[in-house]
Amino acid sequence: MKQLLLPFLICPTFLFAQFAPPLSIHEGFATLHTGTMADLDQDGTLEAFGFVDNELRYYKAHEGNPQQYYSYQSLDFGVPNGDVLGNFDLDLDGDFDLLLYKDNELHWIPYDAALDQLLPATSIGTVGGGIVTSQNLQVQLSPGGQIEFLALNSGTLYQLLLTPNIDGPELTVNTVSTPSSALKRFSLGDIDGDAGEDLIYWDGTDLQWAPQTSLSPLAFGTPTLVAAGVEDIEAIRTAHMDANTALDILIGRGKQFGGINAAFWYKNSAP
Repeated sequence: MKQLLLPFLICPTFLFAQFAPPLSIHEGFATLHTGTMADLDQDGTLEAFGFVDNELRYYKAHEGNPQQYYSYQSLDFGVPNGDVLGNFDLDLDGDFDLLLYKDNELHWIPYDAALDQLLPATSIGTVGGGIVTSQNLQVQLSPGGQIEFLALNSGTLYQLLLTPNIDGPELTVNTVSTPSSALKRFSLGDIDGDAGEDLIYWDGTDLQWAPQTSLSPLAFGTPTLVAAGVEDIEAIRTAHMDANTALDILIGRGKQFGGINAAFWYKNSAP
């Protein structure tokens, strides 16, 4: 096990990269939650979207100066703590829409290309029947055009399948079979090299991984211990950290809501 700096947990590829000073899109936010960038209006430049101070904000790049952004549109939700999960064509009209997680619900925010506007949000459904923190929400694309989410709630893992439809996306929620009913943090990755997404998880005490045993219904089998007695895991990631082809495990440790203050690399020694 090697201790790493936090940036390497997020972007291990850029160990020797050089970065320019950050550019400010806007200043003075009271709260800023997860956002995304996408070329929604298909003008060749990326737009920025984020949940800021109770609002979903839509920022556009200035013409001729794509490094400078201005506030273009906002949708007021009245409460904080919303996370933009990504952009997908959820109504099959050829344009990307936004998907938002807020207050235990998934919201579809259509984009009207003719107006160049985001339309009012529509609730798609609840996530797992309880509170799910966005840091435990994983996004994967499934075969056949479905959008797949894995959400963790009270130790139970749920599979959320979003099917795009011309009348709006349809949501299906399935309970996932896992080797533990006390999951605290999780991630996915092909640990055993069989081309299936395995489950890497922490139950509050031990870090383990379990092989995928079934894709439909999604299920995971007997776990293998990675490390025992690990405390305060806030994030789990996977990455190819060395020259071999095996996928390694990275964790970020820190007190809850206090941020990550240490990162660790668990080397996968499989051939």
